Order: sequence, then structure tokens, then C-alpha cells
Amino acid sequence: MSINAWIISLEPYTEEAKTLQAYLRDEGINAAIKTGVDGRQGMPKTKSGETLSQTQSLVNRRVELTPSEVGCYLSHYRLVKEAYEQGLEHICIFESDVLPEDDLGRVIKSVVAMESKFHFVRLMNLKMRRRKAIKAISDKHTITRLVRGGLGTQGYIVNREGMRRILTKGAEISLPIDGFYDSFFLMGLNCYCVEPHVIYEVGEHSTIKKSSAKKVDQRLSIRLAWYFTKIYKSLLRRYDFIVNVAEYFPAKKQTKDIGRSFRMR
Repeated sequence: MSINAWIISLEPYTEEAKTLQAYLRDEGINAAIKTGVDGRQGMPKTKSGETLSQTQSLVNRRVELTPSEVGCYLSHYRLVKEAYEQGLEHICIFESDVLPEDDLGRVIKSVVAMESKFHFVRLMNLKMRRRKAIKAISDKHTITRLVRGGLGTQGYIVNREGMRRILTKGAEISLPIDGFYDSFFLMGLNCYCVEPHVIYEVGEHSTIKKSSAKKVDQRLSIRLAWYFTKIYKSLLRRYDFIVNVAEYFPAKKQTKDIGRSFRMR
């Protein structure tokens, strides 16, 4: 089975991206570095079919998306779309600031061999959550399902059905990309994680410039819209729990020894 992995990097390509590409190729995986959408110099332009909704962003989080957040979102979304349009059954997507653990190649091959219900599998997560162990894929690694979003898009595998579900909702940009993926219950996206992690983030800080807390919109209309949207999403998330209760519970909280990324919390 041919497996494709795409590494997002802004030019000039990072040494970490080149190291990861070489590792994946040695593992027999078709690895390519893809130039990301750069939001460092201003708001990126959208393409046909894509819309940036800062109004919905205010409703979702009471802040507007920054150019860096939009660039990051488009980098991921467009690669998922490209993979789907190419007819790929799976695509592995990485950011340029991660390095592999020894078993990454073996885990990727195990994940792509799993049944189709595993739409989206993170290879690491930043937010430690309660989770249920679902399936052992080696003597060392287990697929888990987190009760809530795991945060981060440093590396993940998405299958064809997962791509389709992402594309049904993803053309409107109103959340950072990890926030969009962590709203999995809005699109019926089955999200999982590998433990222990098989990649780790280099460095102590994100390269994505986030919205400042000082820019939180204080208008009453936005506060009310945000509040009722939060309730609506909470109801949908709870409905997802009920429908998939056997996959979420019983759950135990992750511990920090599952990975070595500095920003895990």
C-alpha cells in the first residue's frame, strides 16, 4: 500500500521538515514538503469556494482570526482537499516543527490499515484529556479516543471518509484549524490519538500569532451570540457522547509521560 505524507513548511524549509521527510522516506512513505500559506505579511487571500467569516469568529470566540491563524488553517484545509481530489485513501499531514520518535513509521502503517471508522488520528496532542483506550496497534502503542478536543495539528492521519467530512464544513473559516478539528461533533468526525506520541514538537512556543485577549469583543450583541452558540455546541457535544458512549467511557486522564513536547499541558 502506498502511503503519502505531506509536511507543511514556510520557505525557507526548516531543518526539522527536511529531517522528518528523510525519516519517512527511509520508512517507505512518500514524503513531500509542501509550501504553506503565509500569513506573516498580511491576511492571506481565499480561493474560490473558501470564505473567511470574521463575524462567525466573533460569535465562536469573541475575537477575530489573525492572518497567521488563517494561513495555518488554509495550509491544512487545502492539503486535505488536494488529497481528496487526488483520490487518496489516507493522507498524513505534519507541521514543520516536529521530529519523529523511533516507531513513527510502523505506527503510520498500522493506522492506515485500520477500519474506516477511524477518520482522524492525531500522532500527538497538546491538551491532556480524559480518554478511553480503544485498540492496541503494537506492543507499545494504543489508539485512544479523547472525551474532548486534544488541541494541536502537529501531525495526524486522515482517511478518505474523514477528508469528506472535513470538506463538508471546512470551506468557511471561522476557527483556528485545531479548534475546527476539535469541533468534531459538528461534522461527525471520529477523532482518535496515538499513545504514547510518535512525534514531538521542537521548541517552547507556537509560531502562530494568536488573537490578543485585549481584543475580545465586549459588545452585548456579540456576548449574547457567543453565549448561545456555546450552549448549542455543548448540547451537540453531549449528544455525540450519548451516541458514542461506548467509545468515550470509561475514561481516564492522560499523563504527561505519553509525550515529550514542551507545550503539553
